[in-house]
Amino acid sequence: MENINDNSQISVLIAEDDPHIALAIHAIIKKAFDCQLISIAEDGEKAWSLIQKNTYSVVISDWNMPGLTGHELLNLIRTDSQHNSIPFLMLTARADKGSVISAIQSGANDYISKPYEKYQLIQKVEKLVQFSKDRKDNLHELEKTQSEKNVPDDIIKYILDRFKEGKVELPLLPHVYTAVNEAIENEDYSIQDIVKIIETEPAISAPLITISNSSFYRGKSEYKTLEQAITRIGLNATKQYIFMIEGRYLFKSENPKYSDLMHLLWVHSIATAVCSRRISEYIKKGEMDVLFSMGLMHDIGKLPIFNILIDLSEKGENIDQNTIYDVFDQLHTQIGVIMLSQWHFPN
Repeated sequence: MENINDNSQISVLIAEDDPHIALAIHAIIKKAFDCQLISIAEDGEKAWSLIQKNTYSVVISDWNMPGLTGHELLNLIRTDSQHNSIPFLMLTARADKGSVISAIQSGANDYISKPYEKYQLIQKVEKLVQFSKDRKDNLHELEKTQSEKNVPDDIIKYILDRFKEGKVELPLLPHVYTAVNEAIENEDYSIQDIVKIIETEPAISAPLITISNSSFYRGKSEYKTLEQAITRIGLNATKQYIFMIEGRYLFKSENPKYSDLMHLLWVHSIATAVCSRRISEYIKKGEMDVLFSMGLMHDIGKLPIFNILIDLSEKGENIDQNTIYDVFDQLHTQIGVIMLSQWHFPN
């Protein structure tokens, strides 16, 4: 596999204290991509120094390094106004759920566990480079169309600037949903593997069993185990229901003034997902589970916009409900694309 990104050169920073691993990554990246620059840093301090001097398309960093760790390097990048939008791939021997969640919550775009397969590394770097390009393209498109609607220019400009500078905390993809997806990517996975992941969250297990016994799925007997429920519902549908159950927390606001509106967004998403699936079933066209997922996430781009508007309101700006809906109409589609790209959903 040679020069995947022939249309545009990229620059890559490798932060790794083991020289053999660093050189191996360097060789893989050099062969797979058209690179303008590939830098190697043996620790976090050297990596941070190089970031001040060069523009990188992606940073690949080990977690455990002497001095400044990969986690600390990530925190430095994400809190720096000039560099906080650089895609960051965490390379780590830590595969436990807590470490992975910590890395993602700190702003890592993705991670890969050692030992890794060559194709996995290439695939993840390619996705991050494409995500960065798509993000810039979508923000550029937003800037071109921002003159529409009845929204004050300063509000739109403020939101776009926050996104361009990387000062927007995008919601994280629910972790059980993520873990199930990763398990399925492993060709050796079994239903028992999926059951073990879901069983860690009783708040997901019980609703899935209930769904499997609903009028939509119900068979001759009542199912009482998670394995039975997944078998009846199907793996693809199970994934979507996990997202629906876990995703509920994404639509919550700590500000009571806006909690009702967030709840309406959630109800609207559920209703759209259910209607999409029912229509697909009725006309016998399309993949019901895919359409359910699309319906569930069609308004996902409203969430980070909503959080910015709440922030503006708390700073004294007059943000009424009409303004919120106008901003949603103007920006949420492209922002949704940015979010789903970050979550590695297909186009």
